[in-house]
Formats: sequence, structure tokens, C-alpha cells
Amino acid sequence: MKIVAACGAAITPLAVRQGASEIYTVGAGRSRRARAGAEAPIEVRVLYKGLTGYEAHQARISCALNKGGQVQALSAH
Repeated sequence: MKIVAACGAAITPLAVRQGASEIYTVGAGRSRRARAGAEAPIEVRVLYKGLTGYEAHQARISCALNKGGQVQALSAH
């Protein structure tokens, strides 16, 4: 869960800058250790509030962390 939390923390300011009102992140599979740290698939759901309700965007993201636990890369599948 540490990876999901770190990746969510990295995604949140990016989504908020685009007008997101709610951001949800959950693990979408097993994390795996890499030489430089760890990588895990996560599912991201972002809600944008519009004039007639909410618009949802959802994606599976691959998130890579270095050995210090800092997000190094985010890539969409």
C-alpha cells in the first residue's frame, strides 16, 4: 500500500491543476521489485465536477518508485 499512497500523492497535484475535485487510487496487481526500486500497477479514478454533475476518468497507471520511495515515473497502459 505504500506504493499506492506515494503514487496517489504524486498524481493528486497534477489532477487538481486540471480541475479534478476527487482522486481515488487503488492497487491493480502485484508490485515487483526492480533494481532501482519498485514498480506497481495502480488504478486511478479522477472526478471532475461539471455544470450537470460529475465526469469520471479512469486509467490503469504503472508507477515506479526509487529505493527511497520517491515516484520516478508514471505511465498509462
